[in-house]
Amino acid sequence: MSKASGTNEAASPLDPDRWEKLVALQEAVGRDDFLQELASLFLRDAPQRLCDLREATEKGDAATAERSAHSLKGSSSNVGATRLATLAAEAEKSAHQGDFDAVRELFERLESEVDRAGRALVEKSGSRRIS
Repeated sequence: MSKASGTNEAASPLDPDRWEKLVALQEAVGRDDFLQELASLFLRDAPQRLCDLREATEKGDAATAERSAHSLKGSSSNVGATRLATLAAEAEKSAHQGDFDAVRELFERLESEVDRAGRALVEKSGSRRIS
C-alpha cells in the first residue's frame, strides 16, 4: 500500500482547503443550495462510477474500467475527497495497464472512501438528499 492511498480513519475524508474554496464559491454564486446540490450529485454519481468500475473489471473491459475510475477521480477531486481521488487515480492507472488484480485490490478502500466522503458531504453541506 502506498502512502498516498492509505487511509487515516481519524482524518476527514474532505480536504479542508478545498471545502473552504467551495464555500467561497457558493457565496460568490449566491446560491444557498450550491453545496447541497454538489453533495447530492456526488452521492448519486460516485456509487454508480464504482459499480461501473467493478463491472468493467470483472468483464476485463480495460477501457470502461479506466473511464469509470477517471470519472470517479474527477468527481472526488471536485468535492475535495483527495484520498478517494488518489485511490481512483491508482485504479485508473491499473485499468489502463490491464492490471485487473490491482484494481480489485482497491475496491474495499474505494468503497470505504466513497462512503466516508458521502457522509462528510452530507454533514458539511446539510444535504439530506441521497437520490
